[in-house]
Amino acid sequence: VGASQANNSFVKNNSFAMEFSYLEINPAFSTLQVGFPNGSLANISLNVLSTTNAFTLSGLSDGSHNFTMFATDLAGNQATNTSLYKIIVDTAAPSSLFILSPPTTANNSFSKNTTQVVGFNVADANLASAVAQVGFPNGTLSNRTASVSGSTGTVVLGGLQDGTHNITLFASDLAGNQATNTSLLT
Repeated sequence: VGASQANNSFVKNNSFAMEFSYLEINPAFSTLQVGFPNGSLANISLNVLSTTNAFTLSGLSDGSHNFTMFATDLAGNQATNTSLYKIIVDTAAPSSLFILSPPTTANNSFSKNTTQVVGFNVADANLASAVAQVGFPNGTLSNRTASVSGSTGTVVLGGLQDGTHNITLFASDLAGNQATNTSLLT
């Protein structure tokens, strides 16, 4: 059994493509057993057209889905792919992403410090990373990696020059969904 995503991976849409193949010369039919996030199971009968077949499941809900393949030949012999295949569907971007503020300044305010620590909150059970992109007055951009603990994060912005800086925070989850928020620092 092969799939459009690696085993145990996060996907950001609710459809999933799989391909399966047989070593059997006379395959008859195949059943895919799907385990849903709520614990229920469903058996899906698949048409077998040749020794290599493909299908797409759509309408999958957010959460963990387990797949096991059962194949039957024309004589009624059944083989089971004993390796469990799993994907985690996550269609939602990180939420509640907002910049708390640099400790000594507020959004669109003035500061004499060339280094600022920007604090932020973000909510996502599958958070992968947070990056702050700083837009300098001369038009250049610089990415700074943020550290996150739970739902609170910080990023240190050093080497700030006189002028207005656009600070855009990007938070990404393991499925690749992204949220952004922008603040100004002068």
